[in-house]
Formats: sequence, structure tokens, C-alpha cells
Amino acid sequence: MSQLMLIALVIALVICMPAIAQNNDDESLAGIGMAFDRSPERYVRVGGVLPDGPAKRAGIAAGDLIAAIDGADVRTLSDDQIPQKIRGQKDTEVTLVVFTPGQQDWREVKVRRAMIPPRGQQQQAVPPPPPQRQQPQQPRQAAAPQTTGVQKFSLMTVKDPGVNDIVALNVMVPQGWQMQGRVIWMPEYSVASNLQLVVSDPKSGFSIQWLPTQSFTFVPNPPVAMQPGTNYMGRIFAQPIGDPAQFVQWFYAQTLPHLRNAKFVAGEDFANQAKYYQAQMTTQ
Repeated sequence: MSQLMLIALVIALVICMPAIAQNNDDESLAGIGMAFDRSPERYVRVGGVLPDGPAKRAGIAAGDLIAAIDGADVRTLSDDQIPQKIRGQKDTEVTLVVFTPGQQDWREVKVRRAMIPPRGQQQQAVPPPPPQRQQPQQPRQAAAPQTTGVQKFSLMTVKDPGVNDIVALNVMVPQGWQMQGRVIWMPEYSVASNLQLVVSDPKSGFSIQWLPTQSFTFVPNPPVAMQPGTNYMGRIFAQPIGDPAQFVQWFYAQTLPHLRNAKFVAGEDFANQAKYYQAQMTTQ
């Protein structure tokens, strides 16, 4: 372990276990009794847990990986935001998505926050990281019945054949679900790479599909007659459609016919991007 990782682990020991006497503002916050650092994939890696602490009682042990905290992907969180997500009011629950090395699936674990002993006692109580992480697993198995609402996940990957089959995306899929995905390159449409992904539940028929990324352009008087959908200078020639539902029915109903009767549920406007492209078109 590098000096930087050791420093991060010490910082995590202090931050992730609140109720420090010197900080009166945090006396009302509780933690789960866990120290952490980062794995190479930026998952939260458990460095140690307090004996008989909330994390220990929930079956979390040194060496476990945490992928999400209350639905937030930890890879998108800073080292300061992680303890802020973990800490909270006493007796409230925090939901973690946890992976134990040697097992196949991720699992969802609910941990009830509790007040943590003073800092000096924490440092004495937290066991060191490996080689202690290879302790017999009976304590973890015994603690498992205390968790409720456990949802197991499988980690699936999407590779990019255009870059020597490197892993482009990791997707946590609920156990029993199916995933079909690939990365395609579309330089002729000014899209360097494009993700096509479908995650589905064979039992219920529910599916989530990521629609392909596309770039569009339109000029009132094109230099030559062009039909909608023509590739014009690396973009799809199409008249702007402001209504998202109408756009889905017009464009995706042609390229993806099974979406012809799809119901539009929600949308999001990207105002800053719109201003940026509008400014580009104005200055050209």
C-alpha cells in the first residue's frame, strides 16, 4: 500500500466515524464504524470495521468493496462526499451495495447508523487491513440474517472492440436480469463511439434501453435537395422538433420500430449545451 493510500485510510478513519468530541457540530451525527480507501476502479474499499459496530453487525468486513451509497455511484463521489453520504442521524439506515471478494454477486446491505466511540477508542478498535482480511468468514455468515431487503447484483461489462476490447463500461444488473450491450464507432456521423445497451427482466418483460447518440443539423435552404435523415457533413439532416414525444415518434420510430408506440415519461433540457451550439451557429 502506497503512502498516499495510507494517508487516505487514516483520513477516512477520522472522517467516516463521526461523534468526535472536538467537533460539537457533528455530535448529533452517527456513523457505521468503518474505515476505507479506494480500489483502482475507484470503488470504496473497506479497510477495517469496529468490533461490534454497525458495519460489522451488517456483515461488512475488511476487503469488501462498496459500489453505491443510498443509490449514489461512489466512483462519482469525492473522498469528502463519501463520509458525508454515510453519516446521518442515529438509528437511521444507509443502503450500501457491497461486494465480497470470492463471491460472485453484489448485494444490497442496509446498515443502521449508531454513535461511534471517541477517536482514540476508534483507532484502537479498528482492525488493520490485510493480512487480517482473510479471517474465517463465519462472522459474516452469522450476521447476514440481520439484514433485510437484500438485493443481489451481478457485475457485467461492455467491451470496446475498437480499442483492443478494453472494458468500456461496468453495469450492475439485478440477479436474474439480462444485458445486451456493445460499443460501436460512427465517425461518419461525427460520433466517435456510441453505446448500445439493453437491460431487461425476462420475468416481468421490463426493459431499459439506451438510445443511440446522434448529431443533427438543419439549414432552411440546403445547397442541394435532401431528404430528412440524410447524412449532411457528418450530421443527420432533420428539421428541429421541440416536442420530445413527437421527436421520438418521428425519428426513433423509423430507426427503432419497436418504439413506435412508446410512451414518453420524462425529459431533461440541456440549456447550457443549447446556448453553446446556438452561439457556434451564430458566429459561423
